[in-house]
Amino acid sequence: GVAGCALPNKRHSTRHLWTSLCAASKLARPLHVCQSFTSTPAPEQQAQSGKPNNNRRLLLTLERSVGRSFGADDSLRNTRAFGAEVFPDLPSATTWGNMWRKIKESALSSVATPAQQGEASNSSPAVQGEADVQPEALKVMTVAANLRSMQEVERRILSMAPSLGKTEQPGTAYTRSGRAADALLLVSGSHPVRTLPGSKLLLPSSLNTLEAANHLKRVGAIAPSTQLWAVANPNVEKDASLAEQKVARGATLFLTQPPFDMDSFAAWVEDARARGVWDSARLVVGHPMISSAGNLAFWMSLSSCLGRPACQQLLRQVSTAEASNKQQAEQLCAQYNEHLVSQALSWGSTGGFHLMPITAKGKEATLRALNPHGYLHFGEGR
Repeated sequence: GVAGCALPNKRHSTRHLWTSLCAASKLARPLHVCQSFTSTPAPEQQAQSGKPNNNRRLLLTLERSVGRSFGADDSLRNTRAFGAEVFPDLPSATTWGNMWRKIKESALSSVATPAQQGEASNSSPAVQGEADVQPEALKVMTVAANLRSMQEVERRILSMAPSLGKTEQPGTAYTRSGRAADALLLVSGSHPVRTLPGSKLLLPSSLNTLEAANHLKRVGAIAPSTQLWAVANPNVEKDASLAEQKVARGATLFLTQPPFDMDSFAAWVEDARARGVWDSARLVVGHPMISSAGNLAFWMSLSSCLGRPACQQLLRQVSTAEASNKQQAEQLCAQYNEHLVSQALSWGSTGGFHLMPITAKGKEATLRALNPHGYLHFGEGR
């Protein structure tokens, strides 16, 4: 369970700020939220609310920094608080603007001199250390369909997952590129071409990637101990039918987008429970560790829920606070980050949190939350 408040000296001021800002908001019920941060429910209250008891282990996972930002998460990794480290499989471009820029750069590089090409290659450090994972943590490699064919997807799976007979213990199998993956995160991907009308009919989906990995396990091409993970976005998914289909294809854990629309998210979790999803799979809730209004807007856009009324209301609250007093806005972000954990635990099905801080302040807030008196200190991760 939650050990305590990460910022005890600011508890009363942040409580007052959150209560005043949320008075007319559906985001939270202020009295319930603040009480959950200052007291521990009795065991019978925990059972009634559906909160996990102290004997239940919660899994903390970390989204790894790759590419130019490789190594930016070292301070978090070195806490050894994470039971799994997840490497993303990013497309060459995530927006149309980035895609046109990449095309332009590619055209220019084709006419560049050898010296210029050498400078360009040195300016973008290669992703190192696929084996750079804490020994006790699961290594999770993402396999995104993006614009790949199914043959290319299968090749990527085979290159990352351990082969049969090489997984006596997690973390002991190796591929040609280093330590093999203990788990594969199977996703559709975020290439902008996938947003075009009709693209879903032509390109592989996350269901296809799960089917491929599950098939390779069944025929012995990859070790049967390889875990298959999936993603979900309960902010916008009308029900948990897609999650149910993913479980049928072998998914045993779901990493979600952050729960910005709390009501929709809670309804999705309950629908998944009714469908039996949590009988076979674990729910790990995404947590971006919000640090500013701009950071919040970025994550809402990434989660495709920026236009939803609940999200707009939350964004207005943070933006208004930031415009008048930046220190108060930072306190509000800290209060919201803790509130996210409290709300997710109240759903009763939450089995962990996926930490995705991308700003320096977000990483600092994560370190505070992980300390022995922080609200993310759950003990042993895996």
